[in-house]
Amino acid sequence: MTAIVYPNGSANAAAFPAIVLQYRFFREGITVPLSIESVADASEVVIRETSGMETGAFSVQTEDNKLIVTAADMFGFSAAADYLTEVLFADGKPEIPSSVSFVGKYDKEMLAQKTATNRVIFHNVWFHDLPPECHTFYGLMGAGYLVAEVMAYRPDVVGFNEILSTWRRKTDLVDAMRAIGYEEALPENCDEKMMNPLFYNTRAVKLLECKFASYGTPNRDENGYATDKITGKYYAPSDNNIWKSAVVGAFESLETGKRFVACCTHLEANSYTKSKQPEEGDPARAEQVRETLVPLLNAFSEKYDAPAVVGGDFNSTHQRAACRELEKAGFVNTFYAAEDKKEFCSCHGYPTYCPELNTYVAYDCPWADKEIPLGYDYSIDQMFAKGDLRPRTYRTVTAKPTLYASDHSPVMLDFDL
Repeated sequence: MTAIVYPNGSANAAAFPAIVLQYRFFREGITVPLSIESVADASEVVIRETSGMETGAFSVQTEDNKLIVTAADMFGFSAAADYLTEVLFADGKPEIPSSVSFVGKYDKEMLAQKTATNRVIFHNVWFHDLPPECHTFYGLMGAGYLVAEVMAYRPDVVGFNEILSTWRRKTDLVDAMRAIGYEEALPENCDEKMMNPLFYNTRAVKLLECKFASYGTPNRDENGYATDKITGKYYAPSDNNIWKSAVVGAFESLETGKRFVACCTHLEANSYTKSKQPEEGDPARAEQVRETLVPLLNAFSEKYDAPAVVGGDFNSTHQRAACRELEKAGFVNTFYAAEDKKEFCSCHGYPTYCPELNTYVAYDCPWADKEIPLGYDYSIDQMFAKGDLRPRTYRTVTAKPTLYASDHSPVMLDFDL
C-alpha cells in the first residue's frame, strides 16, 4: 500500500503536490489515500514544509520506504508537483523508487520580491455559490491556494472578487489570512459581508478609512434584461447590492508614511444581458464607472491627497467603454504605463472538480505554457491608476496553484509613490 502524507493547514500550498500526484494515480485507476498523519505499514510519499530553503527550491529524497518531498513556498511545491507527476511517477504507478536524491527549482518567473515600494493584487476567485439544485464545492484546499498566493507575493493590499457568503462559511479564508498577517478592510458605512473585499498587510500598511459603494440594482425589461429604456439609466439606486459594488480604502505605508488609495470592484457580470457578451453589457458598465466609481475614487484621493489604483473584474477589455470612462476621468491603464509587463490574458477555463477525490484536479488554460500566449487585449481584469503613482511592473500571475483556484488569474502591480 502507498499513501501520500501532507502537512495540514499550510499557507504555502504544501498540499498541491499531494493533490496533483494523487490525481496522476487516479487517472490510471488507482486511488492512493491522502493523509495528514503517517500511515502504518504503508510506503509513503511525504510532503514536508520547511523555512530553510531558497525561494522556489525543492528536494526529493528516499528514506527507507518513504519518499520525502520538501519545499518552503508555493513556487517550490508547484515545481515539486511537476517533477513528481512528469518525471518520477510519469507512468502513474505508485511504487516508491529505491534510491532518489534530487534538488530542483521552479523554472518560471517568481517575482517573490517587489520591484517597487508597493504592491497590489486583484483576483476574481470564482462564483462558487452554485444554483440551489447543485452543491457548492470548495474541495480539499478550500481557500488554501488563495492564501498561498498572498504568502508568495506579499502584496500590501489584495482585493478579491466574488467572495460570496459560502466562501466565508465553508472555508477558513478570513482566519487564514489573519494568520499570515492580513486583515480585512471593513467599510465604515456597511455592516454586510463584502463580496469584493480588500485585505491589507498589517506589517506593511495601516488602514486609514474604508467605504463601500453599491452600483444599484438593474432596471430590467419584460425579459429580465438590463435596460436604460425605463428611466434612462441601467441601474436604480441601491445601498445594499454588495455584488455589484466597489470597496475603497485609504492606506499609509508603515515604512515611508506615504499614502495611496486602493479600490476593488466588480462591474456588471453579464447576468442581465441577452447573449452575456462583454460588449453587450458595456454601456451598463460604463454607467457604473461614470456615475459611481469615478466620484468615489476622486473623493477618497482628494480627502487623503493620495493617488488611487482601482482593479478587479471589469468584464470589459481595455478597448471598451467602461475603461474609456476611466481614461476620460484621468486614469491611466497600468498595463501600458508599467515599465515592465508581459502579454498574458487574465481569463481561462474553469478548474475541474473531481468528486471522488474532493478536490480540483485540473485547469483549462491552453495558453499558459505556450511561447505565444493569448494576450492582454483579451483580459477583462483591469487595473487603472490616477495621480502621482508610477507603475513599475505589471503581471498576470500564472503560477499553477492559482490556475487551479479560479477561471481568472490574479493581476499584480508593483508601483512607487
